[in-house]
Amino acid sequence: MMNERSNAWWLAKFEMKAQLKGIFWMLFLLVFLTMFFVTALPMYLAEGVGATFFDLAFIVVFGMAVAWIKPKEFQYQKVGDEIWASPFFIALNQLPITKNELVNSRYIIFFSYTLPYYISTLAIIYIFTPELREAAAIPEYLAFSALWISIGSSLGLSFAVSDSGDRVTNKQMWLYGIGLTVGAVVFFTLAHFLLETGIVAWTLALSVKWPLIVLLFAIISFLLSINLWKVYMIRQIDKMDYLK
Repeated sequence: MMNERSNAWWLAKFEMKAQLKGIFWMLFLLVFLTMFFVTALPMYLAEGVGATFFDLAFIVVFGMAVAWIKPKEFQYQKVGDEIWASPFFIALNQLPITKNELVNSRYIIFFSYTLPYYISTLAIIYIFTPELREAAAIPEYLAFSALWISIGSSLGLSFAVSDSGDRVTNKQMWLYGIGLTVGAVVFFTLAHFLLETGIVAWTLALSVKWPLIVLLFAIISFLLSINLWKVYMIRQIDKMDYLK
């Protein structure tokens, strides 16, 4: 067990050194996106202005943005006729290491980037938005933050585990992309109509009303998503034939 952990850390540190330039992109995203949220949040909370767009932007920031900082050679891409995967992951899979070591190294890399990014973004938004501080005390905002870290991790891990690969055609990739985009817009629009507020504002209200319940839900869903994505990734490694 200890040897597996040390090997996973060694693999992760090796790849993170090769991805150092990604840190500069992360800092750029952090500054740009927090400025946007600090500017837009007061109107969003007070009047629900641009609720659908704001919610979409928030989910993108916490679910997808960090995936963009990976250098091209480490990104999910087409590597065969119908195979999409990370070329670097395929190379690592040829090494005499266990699946657990390989999967755990993906998790270490993912959380080494995302947790500082999530925490910094949420902290800066709270510090520089007086309307948000009035709406939620620190303990309540911590519950809200834990919930969105859990949501972001659950969504973001889908990009991390996709390194293991999928067998899919170009047409299917386009259909998936269009379907997800349209589905997200429809979902957030309907949510705004039904809840009479945005998803982010709604989760904030829940966190203010039931902070302990929200915090507990966030922790459970976070742990559950980690384990489910790990099972999925190991199954994908077993299923994929990277030589075809």
